Amino acid sequence: MFAKDDTIGSNFEASERFITRIAPDHRTKGGKRGNHLFRQVPAEEVTAFLRSFRTHPGASKAQSQMLVSYIDGRLKADPPELTDWTVALISNPGAKVAFAGLDVGLTKRSSLVETDTYYSIRRLLSPPDEALDLSPEEYDQALARTRQQIAANDTKGEPSAPSGQLVRRARPTSRGFLMMYLLDPSVITMPDGDDTTAVVGIGLSFPYTDNSAAIEYTVNNVYWDEMLDL
Repeated sequence: MFAKDDTIGSNFEASERFITRIAPDHRTKGGKRGNHLFRQVPAEEVTAFLRSFRTHPGASKAQSQMLVSYIDGRLKADPPELTDWTVALISNPGAKVAFAGLDVGLTKRSSLVETDTYYSIRRLLSPPDEALDLSPEEYDQALARTRQQIAANDTKGEPSAPSGQLVRRARPTSRGFLMMYLLDPSVITMPDGDDTTAVVGIGLSFPYTDNSAAIEYTVNNVYWDEMLDL
């Protein structure tokens, strides 16, 4: 869910500053499937970015300040968790735009619900993206466990990719994963005169842990009205 106001522009600028800041020391050459990867990014860089990134109050699973609270809690665990991060700047085939000195292919996501003030999409992440940070060994482990799980449940067909749940279990508790998408503004109705290059969307994938503490989450009436069609 994204607000159609100056939030789009401020989030774009905050995201560019973040990538510009981490790129010199953390960019990995040869990103998977043409995406840009940044490894071993300190947690403090990620939480600083999330504090500057404004999410819509009706976003039920991606309220930036709640995500910061969750990460801060994991950093205080014994031993600390989520201490280093991989960041993926997702780039799709086709026309590219300049972003933080990089060429990035836009992501197309059509509106599920659209009003004059915000638009909502069904799903930001493509399932394979959640495994982009895994090493070959971690990926093979997640895929093997997925196949074992499906075989145990007598499900027909052997999967070619690991499930999201087992991707998260294969990731060490010290590592978080942040995915950033530049959404194509041409597929939504932008305000007259808006020349936005892209709308930035974010997704986070956390490793499985036994030490997770509950975080209180507030969902406002905008979310319930949309979900219940009130």
